[in-house]
Amino acid sequence: MTPALLTRVGVFLYGADWKAPMARAVGKSSRTVRRWLEGTHKMPADLRERLRGLLAGSRRTLEEIEDQVDEGVG
Repeated sequence: MTPALLTRVGVFLYGADWKAPMARAVGKSSRTVRRWLEGTHKMPADLRERLRGLLAGSRRTLEEIEDQVDEGVG
């Protein structure tokens, strides 16, 4: 995982101010996320799977919203 990819995932999931929400979602501090981005700390091996889980949850939510739009519900 590169800092650029982490940033891309973070912005997609949480918008421009993504670092603190991302940190909470993966159980780390905002400082730790910043250190990953700076390259001063190595990203943990399980981060990829955590991010995949977050993306999967986002995908499910988007599909539910899309279904509601298609049905004209809500």
